[in-house]
Amino acid sequence: MRTSLLQTLLLLITVCSLKADGDEIANNFDGANNVAIIAAPDSVKAWRTVGSLNSEPEAMNQSQEYYQKYYQKYYQKSGEGIAVSTNLAAQLTKVLLNKGTYWSGILKGCAAKPGVIITFSKGKRDLNLFFCFDCNILEKGVSPVAKDAHVKMPGGLWGSELYFDPGRAELLDIIKKIFPKDPQIQSLITIGSADNAGIIAAPDSVRAWRTVGSLKSATRAQEEYYQKSGEGIPLSPDLAARLSKVLSDPATYTNIGPDCEAMPGVVAEFTKGDRKLLLYFCFECDILQIVQPAEKGKSLPNAYFAHDRTKLVEVMKQIFPKDHQIQSLKDKK
Repeated sequence: MRTSLLQTLLLLITVCSLKADGDEIANNFDGANNVAIIAAPDSVKAWRTVGSLNSEPEAMNQSQEYYQKYYQKYYQKSGEGIAVSTNLAAQLTKVLLNKGTYWSGILKGCAAKPGVIITFSKGKRDLNLFFCFDCNILEKGVSPVAKDAHVKMPGGLWGSELYFDPGRAELLDIIKKIFPKDPQIQSLITIGSADNAGIIAAPDSVRAWRTVGSLKSATRAQEEYYQKSGEGIPLSPDLAARLSKVLSDPATYTNIGPDCEAMPGVVAEFTKGDRKLLLYFCFECDILQIVQPAEKGKSLPNAYFAHDRTKLVEVMKQIFPKDHQIQSLKDKK
């Protein structure tokens, strides 16, 4: 039976797409040889970093020598390390070699402080992966280091950073299984630290606003999507509890999110004692952004709420019963 022209074209498109995906992953890890180490390692081992286990705070306005020594600790392995089981290593390989795990086309302006080092070994080569869960940054290092490698830190770091925001949930699930008794690791969640999770789960009060940008019909600046409009609406205890329940449920979030710029239409302020969190909801792309005002507006990694968009939309419609835009939101995109 002869293959139709359409079938041939579809096959060519599929082959080209697979090749493009493979090329992108190879670029992520600076070559097919390094991808091969991750794809089929002889062994995988995990460590916490010295810096992440040290309670020493980062001092400000110090010498370059101070900062070099301070940050080096985040690239040093602590203790003997943990042998990762074959099953967990395979899960880790699958996530790391999925191009959807990473953002592309952006550059973060923060200095990574890795808390976990995973070493993939194959033959005489070791590939060190440094994970910073504060900013969702993955850095890479090989041993032995090639003579022409760009070494940023001791340990042979090279290449560009990778941002694993879309794959944070999957990676965290695996890392928690590798370090089941580590309180720091176990406290990591999709939407930030355990402290932040506590504020969202049991706030003293919650107030909601529409954003200035979302209410304008004319061209607007990006920053207007982060400006509150009006006095805001205090949520009743019942509505606040319902919103907290949805946001605190891991099943609300997807592992992979869209590579788009958020345009929040709603901001909710969660208050507990003297602490506040600002949560920005973009229903265009199902993106949740969390900002900590007390930490100079530091924004946590994005979360993606497509799994439970329906419940969030239902709550929002009750918060803003007379808002035409909110009432017109679809339960599912």
